[in-house]
Amino acid sequence: MSSYEVLDVAFNIKLYKILRFYDIFDPKSTKIFGYNYYRCTGIIITILTQSYILFGLTGFLIPMEDSINYIEQSMLIFVNSMNFLTVIKICVFVNKANNTWDLFDVTRINFLKSEQCCKYRYKILEKVRNKSIRLTNFIVVFAIISLTIWIIYPLVIHFYLTTNGQNNHQRYQSVLYLRYPVTKNTYNQYYFVFYTIEAILAFGILYYSILIDTVLVSLCWIFIAQYEILSEAFGNIKYDDKKKDGSIKAYNDFLSVLSDQRRLNLKLKLYYSIVWYVVLTYVVFCSCSIITLTYSFITTCISTNESLPVFFTIRIITPFIMLISQLFLYCYFFGLINLKKESVIYGMYSCDWTSMDLKFKKLLLLSMRMNGADKLMLKATPTKIINLEFFVKVMITTYNIVSVMLNTLNSKT
Repeated sequence: MSSYEVLDVAFNIKLYKILRFYDIFDPKSTKIFGYNYYRCTGIIITILTQSYILFGLTGFLIPMEDSINYIEQSMLIFVNSMNFLTVIKICVFVNKANNTWDLFDVTRINFLKSEQCCKYRYKILEKVRNKSIRLTNFIVVFAIISLTIWIIYPLVIHFYLTTNGQNNHQRYQSVLYLRYPVTKNTYNQYYFVFYTIEAILAFGILYYSILIDTVLVSLCWIFIAQYEILSEAFGNIKYDDKKKDGSIKAYNDFLSVLSDQRRLNLKLKLYYSIVWYVVLTYVVFCSCSIITLTYSFITTCISTNESLPVFFTIRIITPFIMLISQLFLYCYFFGLINLKKESVIYGMYSCDWTSMDLKFKKLLLLSMRMNGADKLMLKATPTKIINLEFFVKVMITTYNIVSVMLNTLNSKT
């Protein structure tokens, strides 16, 4: 398959080419001993990163001279959850790289080839491309700013402790909240070595996580647009009474649009087969992390008699907002795909079927029945569909669990 150019597709391919994320999937990219160079590099970097993080977590397995508070525990859970999810994303997309490359075909402006779809695809997909580019650029810039703040924060705390003469009384703040199997004095002595390594690791984790998330969101947006085009195309099929073969023309137009829909459904099935495990894992870990962060923050507020430092408050609220936002986007876009997919049936019914012959009406009825029977949706369980309703249920469950935990804590005190 040929490479994708900027004007040929409806998502931010230029950004992915600049950041070399595109080359992970491109069969024509640089190879070493017959293997994709960028895939191999990603695997090696992931292995080295996870080995170092495991080393940094071994401090929890042995007695340490200092302890960590609730906020640091919640931050550690958040960081490791994000790291685990990033590893899952990398493993899935590297393993499914060839399928992902085939999936990118749906992003082409000319993916839907029927005459009726051609009337709407440029108008709709051009808007989607512009919105997608703005959204992905915003997410990347916001992620860079957030990472910069996250990396600078430990240095600010270090400067504060140094100026107040407390630099030898406690372990310095780290970027990833790792607990190395070394003494406090040893860690503080080589602090900038640990700090530099963790800053690089944080950049790597964010790099893969954000790029994969933007690809997922962009593909969702494109599927939504493609189904909107199909709905408009079906609804635009009319009987031309000025031509002798007007009914035949409408019949052939309907078949060509139906062929486009079949191709799009196959791409959606492929997309779900790739992202199902990623999304399901993310939803589970995201829900658990929201519960943990909420409980830790409320517990810290209750247990301390003094007001929390502004830095600590921002430190715990920021990931909480990030998790909720990401979970909301997943539920929103996948739910919208379901709605747009179902709207195709309404588009079929909106065509000028009352003026058609019996042959066309039978084809229309059969097509509507097949679309009604096709329940291709992304589900967390056999009965729970990932949509906005699922997001609301997660938030209600979070509230109930945190309430029970806080009531239990208050009853003990």
